[in-house]
Amino acid sequence: MADDILLPLVLLPNVTTIYVIDMFDDCYSTDNTIEGQRRDIRRVLTDGNNSCMNSDGDKIVHNLKMPAVILEDDFHVDPMWGNVWRLTFKYDGRIVNLVYFSRNFENAVWPSEIQNISHIIGVGSYSWECLTGLDRSHSDTTLIKSMFDTRTTDSFTFYACAFNHMHFRHIHSVKHNIFEKSSQIAAQTIEKTNGRANIEDLYPPEFSDGTFGFNKYGQFVPIADVTDPEKNKNLSYEELIKVPKVPCGQCGKILDTAAKEYLDVFTEDIGHLFCSRECFAEY
Repeated sequence: MADDILLPLVLLPNVTTIYVIDMFDDCYSTDNTIEGQRRDIRRVLTDGNNSCMNSDGDKIVHNLKMPAVILEDDFHVDPMWGNVWRLTFKYDGRIVNLVYFSRNFENAVWPSEIQNISHIIGVGSYSWECLTGLDRSHSDTTLIKSMFDTRTTDSFTFYACAFNHMHFRHIHSVKHNIFEKSSQIAAQTIEKTNGRANIEDLYPPEFSDGTFGFNKYGQFVPIADVTDPEKNKNLSYEELIKVPKVPCGQCGKILDTAAKEYLDVFTEDIGHLFCSRECFAEY
């Protein structure tokens, strides 16, 4: 969530408890401090809009239905869970509790009080690719999958940025984000079978049916384009340029040999083509 308190309130109009598991990033604070981030969130709530967080070049202001009233504000260090910020406020006729844990969402056990979660918002930070385990930066998904299995309701909804989740069943347009006039948020309901969350429901059909996959550089491409460099390591230059798709030997960009996207320079180095002279020189 970082500093975006507006999204859960706008997206889920009846929400009463918002749990956040997020490591601090100073770009989401007007003064680049965690104390400033908490102050920003309080001001958005009490002002009823995000004008306090707008940059000089961005005059777009997004509004809540009404300002909130802060009732309780407590920050402390829990001996088990680390930094915890609890903010209770009254908004739109109901009491809302924000509980903010400074932890890693994916690689740490969720605090024990987080149970029976019916909505998970991964907008801007998490996507379906992360859950496959094939993305190099999210290779170990065992823990996060167990949290989805054990800490959610039998049916829950996952939200993500729509640009790479257009295959989700529902697309919502919400005007809340200070960087955009409006945001498209994709939503997909996940059911459980025998206590296991069917996260495969988040995957696009072309991934589920095996026609698309990830190459070794984390790119989501047709399986026909996933070239294993190990299979090409003994091929000569003349043989390589006949392979339809070949990764650059330096940066990994997939080269379409039929379109002659490779550097047209002979090299005695077996098993590699290059996309540019710069990559060739770096190699």
